[in-house]
Amino acid sequence: MNAYMMDGGTIFFVVYIDKEKGDVLQIYYTVLLPIRIKEIFKQKKDTYYVSLKKFPADNKKKIEVIYDAYANAQRQKSFAGTNLPTIEELSKKGVLEGISFQFVHTGEEVVPSMMSKIMEGKSFTIYANVIGNPIGIPVEYCENISQVLTCQQFDRHVTVAGVKYYDKYQNIYSISTVKTVIGNCLTMTYPMIEEIEKRKLPVTLEFSIDGTLREQIKKIEFVLAIAAKGGFEIGAIDIPVSLNREEFREKLNELTKRGLWLKNIQDLLNRMHITKDLEINKWTDEDEKNLNLLMTALGEQKPIKDISQDLNILYTLKISNLSLGVIYIKHTDGKYYMYDYFNKHLEAYYKIEGREIRISQFSTMNVEDFTKYDNIYLPIILEDFKQIPISSNILNQANCLMLEMLNAYDQCKLKDLLYTAEQINEWLKQYPDLIEQDICIINGCQIAIRQGELNYADKAKLFAISEKANNMNYRAGAFILLEYMDEAEKIFSSFNDTQMKEFSNYPIYTLYQQYKKKKG
Repeated sequence: MNAYMMDGGTIFFVVYIDKEKGDVLQIYYTVLLPIRIKEIFKQKKDTYYVSLKKFPADNKKKIEVIYDAYANAQRQKSFAGTNLPTIEELSKKGVLEGISFQFVHTGEEVVPSMMSKIMEGKSFTIYANVIGNPIGIPVEYCENISQVLTCQQFDRHVTVAGVKYYDKYQNIYSISTVKTVIGNCLTMTYPMIEEIEKRKLPVTLEFSIDGTLREQIKKIEFVLAIAAKGGFEIGAIDIPVSLNREEFREKLNELTKRGLWLKNIQDLLNRMHITKDLEINKWTDEDEKNLNLLMTALGEQKPIKDISQDLNILYTLKISNLSLGVIYIKHTDGKYYMYDYFNKHLEAYYKIEGREIRISQFSTMNVEDFTKYDNIYLPIILEDFKQIPISSNILNQANCLMLEMLNAYDQCKLKDLLYTAEQINEWLKQYPDLIEQDICIINGCQIAIRQGELNYADKAKLFAISEKANNMNYRAGAFILLEYMDEAEKIFSSFNDTQMKEFSNYPIYTLYQQYKKKKG
């Protein structure tokens, strides 16, 4: 056995012969590849037993057995006598690219619908495809497999009365049935028969309404459309489906009601400018409670009965995978009402030395806020600043908020943040008497670099700042944008710890770090 293993394996035959006539009655065999022999040797025994299979009488099947054994023997010969790793071990090392197997089939062309039938009862070796090894490492031997399922995807539009719902579907084949799955919503199961025998088939229909909010709405609309039309289309082919039966009537009524409820939720989320899909399929009891609160308080504008949150501040309402920024405001009737914080202008002030100074409600937002809230509507921020009487204080608030946006962009790469920052900077440039234009130039250039490259005019302005500016932060920023990092570092060396800490919090310092990392 060990010699066979080192030579790539063997085919072991047992032949039964008629004693009187000498005729062969039956031939049995088993393929002993190196991986299988190693498995047998794991238990030390004096005698080993192996299971045998009938050697096929059909010559084509014989060729399959012999050629398949030979092909696998060639792949496994170099691994004979070595300790083979497991799939888990290769995966932990980070070298596993995938797994594969092979088998031999003779005769008609193999198509996906035939795979289950062809593979039924076969044995094969699973190979681990690893980095740097083109032939794969044998890791597992599977014998006499059964209940094989294969899948084939078709890129074709699935429509109802010309309205497209899905752009692909799958067929899942077993040895006896075909399942056509559309959008993980509709599954049609029917017998596997030859093309020439196709006729009116018994079909089992299953509907699954799960997934995210938008997925569930789409699935319900698809099913109700099928019921109304009496079928659907795949490409140019009409598929008749009758749901106008008593067994479906109650279910369709339930789907109609659920569909209206889900659409009301989606309509409210749309009004709140939420683009992320609500994972309604993963929510908890607390999430459901918060959604009902949102629908009642914000959707229907009804007062809040139980206020346990801090009032008049930005509050986070969590619903599954969504984080929503809302605020509770007391009305003249003495009751509190919920508002979308990013869809309502509020008059905000802060007190200093007994004086109230007007600020934007968004002035205190930070990087975390910009990356956390799913209902954030960025255009309202600049609109809010424009409603406040112009002053150097207001413009500086807007500039600081813009820098927070850039820091947030560097974390999440949301292009809307970059666009809004650019709009704020363009607005600031309109007031040269109230805000230093060097600030606007530097910020405009660091926005441009995040979008692409600087033009000649931008670079000329930065050169001027680097040579003439009295503010060392401005000069360091200009040098970074011009990629004169040595000059920027000379300025850093003159900073004390407080100054360096302040500068490192600016988004322009992120560009410095990225440049240094790229250059090694």
